[in-house]
Amino acid sequence: TSRPDHSRWYENSPLVLLNALATHTPVLVSDVAGMTEFIEPGLNGDAFERGSVNDLALKLRKLVETPGRLGSLSMTTQYERSSEIMARETFGIYGVSADLSMPMQPQNTAFTSSISS
Repeated sequence: TSRPDHSRWYENSPLVLLNALATHTPVLVSDVAGMTEFIEPGLNGDAFERGSVNDLALKLRKLVETPGRLGSLSMTTQYERSSEIMARETFGIYGVSADLSMPMQPQNTAFTSSISS
């Protein structure tokens, strides 16, 4: 029986990556476009060759065997764009203006009232 290889699924610019950077958490990502654009090796993390267990092990070993490396990386790890900024940029791509200061209201009130009863 073969096991599914979940490490090969593509996810372009995952939110967990952006959240890690925003909270000064260094990251180790596979060398997939959409993720490596956020990484500056030696500054906020590193990238390993996608599908290479050996390269991943090497990068992890370097982190474990170098005391203080994670601490120094976290000092230089940051991500300045907030969720609001990203939402505005996404709406802008589609030519939509959005007032993000107001909470979104459900459009289907019949559906929401049936849930709350």
